[in-house]
Amino acid sequence: MGAAARRAAPGRPRCRARRLQHRRGVCARRGADAGLLRRSDRHGGRRLARRLPRPRRARRRAARPGAADRRADRGPDGGRGRPRADRDDALALPALCAGAGARAHRRGSARRGRRRGGIAVSRAGRAARGAGWVYASRWAERLLGFAGVVVLARLLSPEDFGLVAIATSWVLVIEGLSEFDVRRALVRSREEGRELFDTAWTLALGRGVVASAALLAVAPFAEDRRITWALWALALAPLLDGLANPRFVLFERELVYSRVAAQTLVAALLAFAVTVGLALAYRSYWALIAGAVASRLAHTAVSYLLRPYLPRPSLGRWREILAFSGWMSLANLVTTLSMRTDRILVGRLLGVVEAGYYFMTQRVAVLPTAELVSPLQRVLFASYSEIAADRGRLRAAVAESTAVLATLSLPAACGFALVAERAVPLVLGPGWQTIVPLLWIFVPYLGVRATLSSAQPCVMALGRTRLMFQVSLLYAVVHLPLFVGGTLLYGLRGAVAAIVLAGVFYIALSLWLLRVTVAFGLVGWLRGMWRPLLACGALVAALAAWRRIGAAGDDGWIALLLEVLLGGSVYAAALLALWLLRGRPEGPERRIAAFVGARLRSGGEGGGADRPR
Repeated sequence: MGAAARRAAPGRPRCRARRLQHRRGVCARRGADAGLLRRSDRHGGRRLARRLPRPRRARRRAARPGAADRRADRGPDGGRGRPRADRDDALALPALCAGAGARAHRRGSARRGRRRGGIAVSRAGRAARGAGWVYASRWAERLLGFAGVVVLARLLSPEDFGLVAIATSWVLVIEGLSEFDVRRALVRSREEGRELFDTAWTLALGRGVVASAALLAVAPFAEDRRITWALWALALAPLLDGLANPRFVLFERELVYSRVAAQTLVAALLAFAVTVGLALAYRSYWALIAGAVASRLAHTAVSYLLRPYLPRPSLGRWREILAFSGWMSLANLVTTLSMRTDRILVGRLLGVVEAGYYFMTQRVAVLPTAELVSPLQRVLFASYSEIAADRGRLRAAVAESTAVLATLSLPAACGFALVAERAVPLVLGPGWQTIVPLLWIFVPYLGVRATLSSAQPCVMALGRTRLMFQVSLLYAVVHLPLFVGGTLLYGLRGAVAAIVLAGVFYIALSLWLLRVTVAFGLVGWLRGMWRPLLACGALVAALAAWRRIGAAGDDGWIALLLEVLLGGSVYAAALLALWLLRGRPEGPERRIAAFVGARLRSGGEGGGADRPR
């Protein structure tokens, strides 16, 4: 067949570019003619768009008015790695593009692992899955840590916990004073060049060396020789942190939190094994110190196992990193001086034993809320950084995050405070009954404060780190005098009450931050909280009535379990009733209902959408 005959053969594209696209099964000719093939899709259209000359139709589209604004709106990576929300939905090719093109599309989507019943999961879906991974890992870590505390509370004395609390507080203070937030600077950046990560590693290692040297220097001045030995051992912790893999943060930037969860779980398992094993063998406070060092070592080792990388010393991009983390470093310094010196002050003013009770109060009080806040802050910062250019979407995301946090943290805090009197002697032993009145004051405040945990990642995603420093400075000016005065006058109860009073001012500052950055103020905060607050009122009334009629019985584990089940059931029923009476508005309840419905439908269809690759 001659050249003219081959060119005229039916079904055979004329130009070389079209033939290449046809061979690769993209069905480009018919898809482009029908306006159905998008160049931003991952399944081959985007890949070909980089290798082949753009057709005439694409050149005309690029010349239209507003095209430059649309390209700029995609971000510095051109929209290749992170598609916009209006391009998140999957490209559903109709029968016109059936055959090889549709099969290639399905294979590409399956390879990406983004399918849920034929619909690609959007950025919000990836963030939700990432939050699920982080929550699961942090809850597993917290359960292991709490199990270790339960064992150690029966093996060690409050004095042992006080010694470790003072020593670890010195570590946190020195780390906070030398902190510049390299990890968040890398998450916020969109570059993947080697020089940037090598510079981050060099800065982190230098900071670790300085912090370790400072711990070795201040250790001889401790008031107790045992604290000196503990500080010499804990000086390894900052150095191990500085050696961590800088490219591991790419998992967080790409919202691949399964690797972060694996790192957290491995570190928690190793710390639990080391701590409990040494405590059972020697019954010494050294078990807690060895567990802390083992956890840091595991974090660093796993970061290289999951993402191999050989960093090199470099300072080529130090200005860029410090430009973001400079104000955050000052904010961390002020926060450290105001909030992380509390255990040291309690040890100085009240003694080592009281410092042990204060340490255990903090450790137990954060259980209901800390594992809601810390993982979500980590996920929200990466998610907010993607939509920071669109203030409307960012404001909506902050409002939704606040409602989700209120729905989860308020009942957890209220319920935990109500059952503390029954739970603490059962779990920790009768020797820790002293901390129960402190928990009644501390835990509800932490639940309310947790609802505004989206303020910090929002401000950092916008690059307004100077505001964070100003807020930290104002809070320190109020918190430190209140804490010292309350501790001197009223002991441990005065210390906890001072934290709560200063925390009211901190809540006002957080609302001010959200107001000046994304125009989200007091009204928006209360709008997301009123249904959880009313449902918590029903929870408190139900538990009070339960105890008044004496239905709880004895003070054993069965009574505690019944109270937990009753409180959770009443809260869920009250929240659902309020949502239905309100007309099923947008909010966490609607998302939960949609998720449960999707799970039930996929289960009824055999779960085909969730089959492993």
